[in-house]
Amino acid sequence: MTQNPEHNPLLITLDLAHRARTVDELQGLFFMLVNDSKRLLPYRQAVLWREGQGVACVSGVTQFDAGSPYMLWLARLCPLLHAQAALPRVLHADDVMPLNAAVGNEWPQWLGGPLVCFSVPADGDVPGLLCLMQLEPAQDTTTMPLLEEWFATWAYCYRALARPRFHLRHVLRKRWQQWRSLEATLPWWKRRHIMIGMGLAALLLFPVQMTVLAPAEIVPARPVMVRAPLEGVIKQFFVQPNATVKAGQPLFAYDDEALRAKLDVASQAVQAAESEYRQYAQLALSDQKSKNQIAALQAKLNEKQIELDFLQGQLARATVQASADGVAVIDEPTEWIGKPVQVGERVMKLARPDALEVEAWLSLSDRLDFDPDAAVRFYRAALPFSPLDARLRYIAYEAQPRPEGHFAYRVRGTLTQPPGGDAQIGQRGTAKLYAGWTPLAYWVLRKPLAAIRQYLAI
Repeated sequence: MTQNPEHNPLLITLDLAHRARTVDELQGLFFMLVNDSKRLLPYRQAVLWREGQGVACVSGVTQFDAGSPYMLWLARLCPLLHAQAALPRVLHADDVMPLNAAVGNEWPQWLGGPLVCFSVPADGDVPGLLCLMQLEPAQDTTTMPLLEEWFATWAYCYRALARPRFHLRHVLRKRWQQWRSLEATLPWWKRRHIMIGMGLAALLLFPVQMTVLAPAEIVPARPVMVRAPLEGVIKQFFVQPNATVKAGQPLFAYDDEALRAKLDVASQAVQAAESEYRQYAQLALSDQKSKNQIAALQAKLNEKQIELDFLQGQLARATVQASADGVAVIDEPTEWIGKPVQVGERVMKLARPDALEVEAWLSLSDRLDFDPDAAVRFYRAALPFSPLDARLRYIAYEAQPRPEGHFAYRVRGTLTQPPGGDAQIGQRGTAKLYAGWTPLAYWVLRKPLAAIRQYLAI
């Protein structure tokens, strides 16, 4: 006759193992352990206890009151049972009395009979104790090996679910314990933590050179500023940007129509004053009254002549010429055409191509004590693998507002490359300024310490 699968312990063990492998939550595994183990060994209540966390699950309920007197008594009992080496075993109140008399005296109140205590195979945070209480009279001791096999399968499933969260901590704890046990047998100068500390101290005290970074560009050194010599409107430009010019070469011209009209009027006024002066000079030979007006007419003539000379000088300056050789530095000439300019307004620069400098803007937090001739290295954005070397010429004593909305110090550095190199005016990039030597610890912690000090105001 075929045996019913529900009464075959081996088939029940296989079914429990299959179901445990399909569970995807730890709480589901806990619930299955305390409730479904009854199919192999009948009992009325099971308690799952985890070392360091107390009672984790109780059969027959989804939630329990951890502060109830029964749960508090179990919390004292389970650590005592977990400390026993010979598990599994059937325990009575007499077995607990030598361990803790108070817990043993309360045994009849809460259990009233023996219990079976199993040690679940432990690995990391796998629970270590399962207590089956109030066993039913009909017990088959032949199922005990199958029950232990079911616990081993359950523990394997638990480790598979718990490893992503607890495995790293378990490995690190085990490695730490192994390392501490090995270190205790070595002399103090050979202990790894001493060697690591000394190496770390030597690394933090290793001298490094202080460096700061700042946005920079190539600018002309000592350029000739071409400013507006008079007030008016620019009519024409004779040079293009980056064009080479010679001294005396026309650069741009004003619209001089109004100036020429004033010059014609002044010329006519001079001629009229001369005619009037000659007329009275002839009459002065015979007329005393005309002779008295000669001085006033002479002064009037001189005044008109001065006005004429001034307008002629203005007309001569209407065409601006280069005062030295160089390269015309200007953004876009067409933007100046038709634009009114004031006297002294800068229109363009004349730069020498062999006299270039690096201009950087140093932030307030990076203002260090630099040597007068400190090294500067300029990394161009277009040519990052071809840096240019320079020497610090000066740092402005006062910070200036920048278009980005912050203050910075102007820094100028003279390029040390020979004339005729690949440096060009307007190239932008990052300048690296080298200061004195300092320990690596200060180099790493300089800005964090400054931020903390500003925040705490100490």
